[in-house]
Amino acid sequence: MHIQPDKPEKIIEYMRKNEGESDFLKNALIESYTPFIIGQIAKVTGRYVEIENDEMLSIGLIAFNEAIARYNPEKIHRL
Repeated sequence: MHIQPDKPEKIIEYMRKNEGESDFLKNALIESYTPFIIGQIAKVTGRYVEIENDEMLSIGLIAFNEAIARYNPEKIHRL
């Protein structure tokens, strides 16, 4: 499956239906969103984020992983 970062909800839906592929897809989704996560951390903290050794990046990746696990399409509020 091709990872489309602009359609994470479709990837999460597919992962839940195909548990055998879910680890690979979750890792691919996290990897594709890592630049976004780094950018958000830098914006919030006001500092450069070191990829190799930054506790805030670890926290951001854990939070993103948790967001994937808790994603519920029925709770989405469309603007």
